[in-house]
Amino acid sequence: MRRRAQAAEPDALREDAAGLVAELNQARVEDVLRIAGFATGAGMDRLEGAELLWVDRLGLYLLAAVRGEGAQARLPGSRKQIDRFVTLRSPSKADECPTFL
Repeated sequence: MRRRAQAAEPDALREDAAGLVAELNQARVEDVLRIAGFATGAGMDRLEGAELLWVDRLGLYLLAAVRGEGAQARLPGSRKQIDRFVTLRSPSKADECPTFL
């Protein structure tokens, strides 16, 4: 177990996750709602609200209000997209990096 822990790689999004989540919740409300509607299977018409909780190499984690009931969902991520995000967020590419991918 200890050997596995020492060999583990830290999540590539760990340094950017909190800022990305805050930005998405503030500036991309409709996108977060659309993602929540898909992830919960409720659709946009049944959602009362949604908030992105976290993003990491495994995907997105969100909380949604679906007609008065709370629902948590996890939407698995694509390794290809995460690699692209990390590449664009690297210091050498900082000037080319869009606010949101």
